[in-house]
Amino acid sequence: MKTIIYISKEDARKLFIFLVIIEIILACCYIITEIYHIPYKALRNLFNLDGEYGLPALFSFCQLFVISLFFIYIANLHSLKEKLFKLFFYSIGFGFMFLSFDEFFTIHEHIDNLIKHFSNGNAPHLGSDYSYWIIPYIILTFIFFLITHKVLFRIYKTYKSNIKLIVLGFIILFGGAIGIESIGHLFIMNNTNLPEWVYTTEVIIEEFLEMIGATIILYSTLQLRNEIKQRS
Repeated sequence: MKTIIYISKEDARKLFIFLVIIEIILACCYIITEIYHIPYKALRNLFNLDGEYGLPALFSFCQLFVISLFFIYIANLHSLKEKLFKLFFYSIGFGFMFLSFDEFFTIHEHIDNLIKHFSNGNAPHLGSDYSYWIIPYIILTFIFFLITHKVLFRIYKTYKSNIKLIVLGFIILFGGAIGIESIGHLFIMNNTNLPEWVYTTEVIIEEFLEMIGATIILYSTLQLRNEIKQRS
């Protein structure tokens, strides 16, 4: 039995707006709990953008996991004939699946501890004791791009408008996850002279960019699926 998933452009826009509203609400809740120093630790943990097992982490996990499923779904479309395209979308799909579990279970922090332990703290990092994972992630991303860039450019030429949006989403997502986080580790984490609002602002920018980037990717992935079907 064939599984048919169709979401119109208008429905995708509504979903995009709905997700952005949720992201704004989550950011506002975090700001309120931090500015007013809400005394209830459980409530602060619930809305902590930089924490694990809270609502923001659960939201990001679900969002990234759904993105992974859609990329895998696209790879399985009969109308997508090119095998290299299928392999590329499978790779992106399983990559997002890993990122979803990483977001909720903070896998990168466990990797960070392992690198720090086995290198006796001598592995290259970005200033703080929690930044050992960043350089390996950047290297793996660069290697993946080197391996797949020719296929990516072919996909871009075929589905230009939607791939542009997906790439934009990637830039925003990883700009927050890697770029802003790196700035935090280099200039904020170890600087005890900075006021608390600087760290709070860094967390808000980092996590909000990640969520917005993922939302753009999800929206454009839905549109890409429709475009591939229409071309068949």
